[in-house]
Amino acid sequence: MPDVSEAAYIARFGEFRWSLIEFFGLHHIYSTWYFIALNVWLAVSAAVCTIKKLRYAVRALRDPIVIRSPDYYRSGKVRHSSDALDADKVEQRLRQAHFRVLKAKAADGSVHFFGQRGHIRLWSIVALHLSILIILIGVAVSYVYGFQGSVAVEPGSTVAVQLDPSEGKPVWLRRFLSTHA
Repeated sequence: MPDVSEAAYIARFGEFRWSLIEFFGLHHIYSTWYFIALNVWLAVSAAVCTIKKLRYAVRALRDPIVIRSPDYYRSGKVRHSSDALDADKVEQRLRQAHFRVLKAKAADGSVHFFGQRGHIRLWSIVALHLSILIILIGVAVSYVYGFQGSVAVEPGSTVAVQLDPSEGKPVWLRRFLSTHA
């Protein structure tokens, strides 16, 4: 005989629709295998992105300017001019364009600039991915130690409820909870 909640579902949706709802786990979607798999996938993706962006952000913060020879800049992205440029004006223009400017003087007396943009945006991406990881850790903890179910209590009465933390959990999780919960 079906329990009360299952009977209520059958009365509301019919036998066939209820069997579909039960098969796909739509009555408890947050504990279905595919929802958990998607959360694991999202956690791995967020962890990889966080590590990658964090390494890039830290490297951008601490790495010194690398002075390279003119042959390095053959791509055409460098402005070549025989006119002498005032280094202070170049630095001022870069700062007006909201670049973080680092300046280094080479042994031959030439001045090299390193302009970087989007530094704050890079750290905000790291913070976003870390917050996603924290949320997913909360999902994992609630899955392991959480309970699922409902208790019907008549108004004005009390009911004693005994909870078993391993009830409804997979076998591997039941073993863990028997020693840790």
